Amino acid sequence: MKTYDYYWAYQEAIAEAFPPSEDVACEYADRLMGNTTRKVSYGLDSGIKEYVERLQDCGIETFESCEGGPGHAYPEPGVRFHGGPGAGWRALAVCLDYQLPIKTLRRIWHVLDTNNPTGPYWEIVFVRSRQ
Repeated sequence: MKTYDYYWAYQEAIAEAFPPSEDVACEYADRLMGNTTRKVSYGLDSGIKEYVERLQDCGIETFESCEGGPGHAYPEPGVRFHGGPGAGWRALAVCLDYQLPIKTLRRIWHVLDTNNPTGPYWEIVFVRSRQ
């Protein structure tokens, strides 16, 4: 019995719908979001600013970031962002397309003091901040 490979069928459909270009991830985000995202870059840590701006330019709705390390809120450089199940994979594609040094991609729910979960949201942790 022959099995159908849904993964490759999906990949072929995506490749056909979005032919390769220099900014594949950004072009994909523009098509999905109608290029309506707003860019906010004031007050960003200098070591994470480039990563945040790249993600925002490509349609990722970031809401928190830190370059990480001693004296910072995060132990490692990271960016948190809103979005549904596909948003994390779009952000991952941006990081891979632009060779950002990604370490992990996470989907997170925080549990409040009242034992109520809040979220989910996405987080990308980078191997290093931009020096």
